[in-house]
Amino acid sequence: MTLTIGQAVPDFTLPASNGRNVSLCEFRGKKLVIFFYPADLTPSCTNEACDFRDYTAQFRKLDAEVIGISISTN
Repeated sequence: MTLTIGQAVPDFTLPASNGRNVSLCEFRGKKLVIFFYPADLTPSCTNEACDFRDYTAQFRKLDAEVIGISISTN
């Protein structure tokens, strides 16, 4: 699926690292930063995730939540 800037993202549900499912619709009405990474526990992906974690407070000041999505099943 290809999206264009400004196009609404269709709802989806994925398993979270805490074992529960998270749906995009849970964030309706909020700004959302979604970052994608190919694998858990690899140096570059861990660094990327840590950068987003370290800036979570700044994103929240802008009323934005941060979520990461990986195809990894770890």
